[in-house]
Amino acid sequence: MAAAQTRHQVETPAHSLAYLEATNWVGLNGHLEKLRQDFNIDNYRPEPAREPQPDECRIIVSDLHGRFHTLYRLLLAAGAINEDGSKNDGYWVCQIGDLTEGTSDSVRRDAASTLLSPGWIDCQVIGNHELPFIAPSLDISFGGALPKMEAETQMRFNKNLRAGHYRVALEVDGWLISHAGADPRLIDATQSPEQLAIEIEDRFVDRLIGDKKDDALIDVVGKARGGSSALGSVFWNDFTDLAHAYHDNPQARSLKQIVGHTRQEKEPVCYYGSLWPTDMVGTDSGGLAALVKNGAAAEKWEPLVLERSPLPGNLS
Repeated sequence: MAAAQTRHQVETPAHSLAYLEATNWVGLNGHLEKLRQDFNIDNYRPEPAREPQPDECRIIVSDLHGRFHTLYRLLLAAGAINEDGSKNDGYWVCQIGDLTEGTSDSVRRDAASTLLSPGWIDCQVIGNHELPFIAPSLDISFGGALPKMEAETQMRFNKNLRAGHYRVALEVDGWLISHAGADPRLIDATQSPEQLAIEIEDRFVDRLIGDKKDDALIDVVGKARGGSSALGSVFWNDFTDLAHAYHDNPQARSLKQIVGHTRQEKEPVCYYGSLWPTDMVGTDSGGLAALVKNGAAAEKWEPLVLERSPLPGNLS
C-alpha cells in the first residue's frame, strides 16, 4: 500500500521546507483561496466525523495551534494530500484537538486552519482551545485568557458542530483517543475503549444540554494546569497526572490511550505499552507530530515528526 512507502519520508525533496519556500507555497495558497471563495458563496459543506476503514492508513495528528502550514507539510510527507491540497484515497486523518490557538495573535491562522480542516481531517477531536467556541455554556477556564475568534471562524465552528464533524472521544483499533486523556480514577478503566468513548461523549452531551452539573470528567481543570482540582478532565488533564495514574495502578494500563494537550520535550514514545502522548507544539515552540498506522491489521503506531517551520510571509 502507498502509505507504507511514504509514511517515513518526512522530508522528501518535493515536500521539503526549502522546496515549498522556493515555490512560494503556491499549492497551499491556491487551495486556501478556493476554500475562501466557496465559503463566501455558502458552499462550505463539512462532513460528519467518520471512523477508518480496515485497510485505510490511520494518521492521528497532534495539537496544531493554528499552524496550518505545518499540517500541510506533514500530510504531504505522509502521502495523505497532494500539493494542490486535494485529499488522497486510502487515508484516514484524525486531529486530536487544539486545532486552533484562540488568541489575538492567531486569529488569521485559526481562520485558515478551520477552512482547511474539514477537507483534510476525517475526524476532528475537540480540544480545550476549541471548547469555548463549541460549548460556551460549559464556562470552563481557558487558561485565564479571553479567547479570540473571527465571526466567520465561529460560523464554521457552528456548521461543523451541526454536521457532526467533532468528537470528544473515539476508539480506533482498541485505542481510546481524546484530547487530554481519560484519567482512570474518573472512569471504569475495565470497560472497553469503545464503551468508554460512548460514555465520555454521552457525559459531554449531558453537560451541554444541562441535564448534569459539574461532571469532573468533562469540567475540571487540574492543579498542574492552574485549576483547583486534584485531577483533570478529558480537555484539561495534564499528562504528568495521567502517567502517574498508570504508574501507580498497573491494572489501568490495560486501557490504551492516545492523547495530546501536554507538550512533550521529545519525539513521542509509548509509555507502559498503552499510553501515547503526542503533543510537540505547545504555544511557544516545538514541532508537529503524528502517529501513523498502516491499516487495522498493523501491530504498531509509528511516530512521524516534523520540525516546526516559520509561517511564510505570503500566507495568512
